[in-house]
Amino acid sequence: MSEWEQIPLGDVLTLHYGKALDGAMRGADGSVPVYGANGVKDYAEVSLTSGPTLVVGRKGSAGEVTRAVGPLWPLDVTYYTEHDAERIDFVFLEHLLRLLDLPSLAKGVKPGINRNDVYELRISLPPLDEQKRIVAKLDQAFAALDRARTNAEANLADAKTVFARHVDIALSGREKTWRTKSLGDLAELRNGINFTKASNGKQVRVLGVKDFKNYFHAPDTGLDQVTIDGKPDAGESLRRGDIVFVRSNGNPQLVGRSLVVEGMSQDTAHSGFTIRARLHNEELLPDYLGHFVKSSAVRRKMVEGGIGTNIKSLNQRTLSQLLISYPDRNEQARIVDRLRAIRDETQRLESLCVDKLADIDALRRSLLRAAFSGQLS
Repeated sequence: MSEWEQIPLGDVLTLHYGKALDGAMRGADGSVPVYGANGVKDYAEVSLTSGPTLVVGRKGSAGEVTRAVGPLWPLDVTYYTEHDAERIDFVFLEHLLRLLDLPSLAKGVKPGINRNDVYELRISLPPLDEQKRIVAKLDQAFAALDRARTNAEANLADAKTVFARHVDIALSGREKTWRTKSLGDLAELRNGINFTKASNGKQVRVLGVKDFKNYFHAPDTGLDQVTIDGKPDAGESLRRGDIVFVRSNGNPQLVGRSLVVEGMSQDTAHSGFTIRARLHNEELLPDYLGHFVKSSAVRRKMVEGGIGTNIKSLNQRTLSQLLISYPDRNEQARIVDRLRAIRDETQRLESLCVDKLADIDALRRSLLRAAFSGQLS
């Protein structure tokens, strides 16, 4: 490493400001990609620079690095790079910027990166031929890691769909021998509580849309405390066995998402963007109903609103008309037990896949550190 220079990054790199582009100049049929802070946002027929260049997020996804090889238009939330090609290789620079963890330089209420902070970063710069050797080694290693990541992501996707397929198999095709009732006949439906920043009554813990994620049972930790007008009504508190549905959300795919309440350690209401179903009697097991309303056919009915068009809100009337098919309680219990065992196994497989992906990312970072400290043989 005796020939490696210790220099500020600004000696070999210039970050140019991207520019805003009027919406009238953009269009999906354009041939020039328009880059935002974390990738392509649109297309146009005009370019700001010819490339190749690296687009660096300036605001928003500050510090994210994206390679662009042809003509492009980087927007005003980005920088785009120009480098001294006689001193630093383009791909070497890309790897270097990823190693430097540029997102950590972001500052401010709306975090952004000052290019002067980037210029001041000290780097170890090997001779150009050594840079090209390092790039070749990294490309070979990263190609293998990319293949491993693709396999792990495919396995993770498979694990996520296996359980959904088992739910569909367990709960479909038997409607002729099972009872069928509308949800409105089986349960009382109630919208959640509404509140604003100006509310000045009592505080209450609330289960909100953000708490649903991909859970089956409602979480009992991490819930927000909010201030409502007046006092909470006793009937607004969630009980064991309640099913809570997302009523309204900007993302149509989240509408109708549901949680089963196992029990809450303290009084907890649910937000006005949700609807609670409370079963009238013990004819139906809550966990069975929870699986039923998560089946693909039922989710599709809720999301499409029964008319084949995605909806952004679900009301009590639509929900009450949802038809629920179910066997006797003993068979419901057997179905729930089988699905619980399958869910536990698929969650174990998902966890293994997530760990594998984390290991791949850690190995990539380790290889980069080794490469830029002269330890990559």
